[in-house]
Amino acid sequence: MYAALSTAVAVFGARATGEGQHLDVSCTEAAAAWAAPFALSRHGRAGPGGNPLVTGDNDVFVLACGRRLTLATFEDKFWIAFRQRFADRFPALADDAYDRRADRTRAKEKVRALLADVFARHDLAWWSAALSGLDVPWAPVHESAQEFLADEHVVARGLVGTVPGPPGGDPRPQVRFPVLFGSGLDSLRGALPRTASTPPRCWRRSTPQTDDMRSHSDRPNRTGSEREPATARRLVRRADGRGPLADRTIGALLRETVARRPDAVALRGVPDGGGPAGQWTYAELLAEARSVASGILARVPRAAGSPSGRPTSPSGPCSRTRRRSPG
Repeated sequence: MYAALSTAVAVFGARATGEGQHLDVSCTEAAAAWAAPFALSRHGRAGPGGNPLVTGDNDVFVLACGRRLTLATFEDKFWIAFRQRFADRFPALADDAYDRRADRTRAKEKVRALLADVFARHDLAWWSAALSGLDVPWAPVHESAQEFLADEHVVARGLVGTVPGPPGGDPRPQVRFPVLFGSGLDSLRGALPRTASTPPRCWRRSTPQTDDMRSHSDRPNRTGSEREPATARRLVRRADGRGPLADRTIGALLRETVARRPDAVALRGVPDGGGPAGQWTYAELLAEARSVASGILARVPRAAGSPSGRPTSPSGPCSRTRRRSPG
């Protein structure tokens, strides 16, 4: 997520300034950015109970049937709606002493005990019916994949689709991209067509050839058919982060290498499932890349002014296109 957000910021920065920049993304630092607010709030405190971010009403509760349910009444309006709805059945909820967030936090242990007792009185079926239609954030805790797939929200929103399985295997479920686009977005990843030269899942670069490609990354490529959009050129930097920006995209660099050394080995495959390991020259790799790119572009909605439905570009099927969001 941080890499995607930072890349978007860098792209807009490059458009504004004409200069690209190197982005150094760390998995450890990204995880720390998520966890630090919770970890640092415990600094100097004996246990998690003293953490101001821990509350008694935003928690997971065990029901009479043994299933679990989550409740999130952090905002006062949610707590009040919940309390008033069930005060007649559970007299302890009639007390308005905890209607303010600060009061619920100060009495978190009592609030937690109160809710634990209330939820333990009925099973999931009863609570699901009672909470439906109430403007309060809650959800059952799914204990299996089957329960998740049968969830009413998951089904109604079409969150899970089906994609082809491996050759000879059964189709498998896959979660779509969690945002619905008005113009449509096919985010379910289908299987790539298998050909005699399709690499196995596990790839590795051949070090000598990789080093050879990297050694040529500082030479500007300015031949007419190999020119790429200026914005794209400015965003490509050497893999080691040193030196000036390379005046080419990865696609242009691959085509240049094919022109110089078409029969040199570019990739060697790692055996997958006992099958033989293959290898591909730069010419074969370029052909495979173009084949895959053509398949991907075939799934993109038709672009305006393009009879084939593919974005027009003088740089071939692997070139980029920039789209503008509706509105």
